[in-house]
Order: sequence, then C-alpha cells, then structure tokens
Amino acid sequence: MSAEITRFRLSTGRECELRACPLPLLPTYHVLSFHTEAPTPMEEDEMLVLAQRSGRLLGRRYYRDQGCFTILFSGRRGRRRAWPHFHIVAVRNVAHKRWSLLLLFAKRFLRWLGASIGRTGARRV
Repeated sequence: MSAEITRFRLSTGRECELRACPLPLLPTYHVLSFHTEAPTPMEEDEMLVLAQRSGRLLGRRYYRDQGCFTILFSGRRGRRRAWPHFHIVAVRNVAHKRWSLLLLFAKRFLRWLGASIGRTGARRV
C-alpha cells in the first residue's frame, strides 16, 4: 500500500511533503517534513503555517470540521528523525486527541503489530 503524499514548494524553492502515515487505530496520522535534508529556521516557520492549513483540510476531510486536528512539533532536540517535522492528526474531540497522543507514543509497537498481523494472514487492525 503506497502512502498518500502531497508536496509543497516553499518560498525558498525547496519542497517539503505531507505524508499519510496511518497506524492501526489511528488512520488520520500524517507527517509534514523535508524528505532528505533539514529545513532552515525560515522554512520551519513556513512549514508551521502549512501544518496548520493541512490540519484544517484533514479535519474537514475526516470529520467535516476544519477545527478537528492537532499538531505536534518535533524540534531539533526532541526527535528521532535527523531534522524537525510536524505530526498532524485529525481528531474529533479532546478525548480523541488524548487517545491519539497515546497511540503516537506507542507507534513503534503498533507498526510492529500491524506488520505481524499482516504476515499471519489475519485481518488487519
């Protein structure tokens, strides 16, 4: 299954991408990032605006309400990836946001679980 990817050209001419990264139990998870290199501080600022716009579109797409989203920024010190990026999740309400953040905390396990279930031929979660 290929991921849905939307590319955005920034004012610097470089591109960032919004990638759908659905997880078991969290199908509305997306990441906005540069694919191969770190953004400049100015590009990070521009990406924040894109993250907010993308969140509105995702909220409208999944829940028919452009206010139904949350953004988590992974800055230079609090990340696994080599550069800053934005996690965007369409959420219905505060309880769903809390549930989504818990699932993001467990995403390594969820990806492993999804792959394991897929290998056994059982129904995917």
